[in-house]
Amino acid sequence: MDQARRVAAMMKHQELWTGVEIWRDDPGNDGDAPYDRDKPPPEVPVIGRGNGRSVFAWRGEASRWLAACTAG
Repeated sequence: MDQARRVAAMMKHQELWTGVEIWRDDPGNDGDAPYDRDKPPPEVPVIGRGNGRSVFAWRGEASRWLAACTAG
């Protein structure tokens, strides 16, 4: 998770991306899993439960595709 936080922070600071998120093992289940309580909140959203698995970044055309995929 620490590595995912570092990578996501670097991507966010590049200002090339429309959005950056960290996805955990089960991104479809936010449940009640807190993010490491003794650390400051992450710079980017952390999605799901379990271990950090992916840093997901998008821009441009992907923003419209992602919005369509996540719409109700």
